[in-house]
Amino acid sequence: MSKQAEYPQLLVFSQYNWEDLPQRSRDLIQRESRQRKIYLCEQPIYSSTELPFLEVKEMDQNVLIVIPHLPKVIHPENVCAFMRDLLDNLIFEEEILNYSLWYFDAMAVNFTDHLEPLSMQFVSIDDTPHQKSPHYSHFSTLDFSMSGVI
Repeated sequence: MSKQAEYPQLLVFSQYNWEDLPQRSRDLIQRESRQRKIYLCEQPIYSSTELPFLEVKEMDQNVLIVIPHLPKVIHPENVCAFMRDLLDNLIFEEEILNYSLWYFDAMAVNFTDHLEPLSMQFVSIDDTPHQKSPHYSHFSTLDFSMSGVI
């Protein structure tokens, strides 16, 4: 069995795009990519598109950047439903069966609370304690939180 097959794939939700992600965060992702495939899900781009879609591009070996594109006329109450559908389609199309979630962006919890990952980690680029955030109330357990480490 290959080393990569031993580790679950990793879905990372970030409020930053790849180019703006702090260097220590990129280093962490690149180090993890030696062992498993990583999908870095960026914030959506609102454009004149009529239908939502995902742009997936390979940034480094085993690091795929996932960019949601949403219609700019979308009602704010529907954003989570569109994001949930796009994410579910990504998981289906990429055959992502065993996966873990990393959150650099607490708002992503709003459209990922239905998922059943092997583990979840809330990673903070600042020193904000995540356990007090209302965005994490959807989850009954938390594997661990890394705060101020990247």
